[in-house]
Amino acid sequence: MAEATTSQRILIAEDDGIIAARLQSILTKMGYTVPTVVAYGEEALRQAAEAPPDLALMDIRLAGDMDGIQAGGQMRARWGTPLIYLTAYMDDNLLQRARMTEPYGYLVKPIQDRELRATIEIALYRHRTDRQLRESEERYRAVVSQAVESILLFDVETGRLLEANPAFQRLLGYAAQDIPALSVYDVLAHERAGLEQDVAAIVRDRQRVLGARQCRAKDGALVDVEASASLIACDGRPAICVLAHATGGRKR
Repeated sequence: MAEATTSQRILIAEDDGIIAARLQSILTKMGYTVPTVVAYGEEALRQAAEAPPDLALMDIRLAGDMDGIQAGGQMRARWGTPLIYLTAYMDDNLLQRARMTEPYGYLVKPIQDRELRATIEIALYRHRTDRQLRESEERYRAVVSQAVESILLFDVETGRLLEANPAFQRLLGYAAQDIPALSVYDVLAHERAGLEQDVAAIVRDRQRVLGARQCRAKDGALVDVEASASLIACDGRPAICVLAHATGGRKR
């Protein structure tokens, strides 16, 4: 078995001593760090608190009062630990409980070496990409919320507003809780047919300078802006992001 070049820590929670020792030996040969093996859910939490692991292999049925799902759920909630559950069988009730903790995989005993390696590598990769995605999302949120320009996001098919940054809310006098009830036709003061032509052009070209436009404020006033738009994906659906810069005062 080829050794992996890694210093990632894996916590093993398994109350069968023979299985636990075998898993520890295999993972160590793979290049992972397995500092200790625990048989109780409570002990798994104590070990994770002292040194949060990069991944936890959790037997669903552990000795003691806390089973692997309970312990794994707390580890996931506290430290975001990626979980792989070990089990001899999985009934519907256990599967439903396990799903609530968002595990990255399941391994059915007896565990094969190749399956163990593949499941761990996939879990670590998915956890890494999930973390990068969350960090990217956090950066995006920070940029959008602090932007001076007004930014608006709406669903292409329904026209419903998906998001509007604080600058947009201030520009038109809306509160954050108003946004989900609005459509793009409520805030852009143009005939519906013209707006639909703009949407079709943005979808076709993916990016478009809209130029001078008018937005309609909450109190009915019209606000002159210069706008541009881009087609993006939002939760797997096409959406349009509008960037608007106020160019004049408010008009009745």
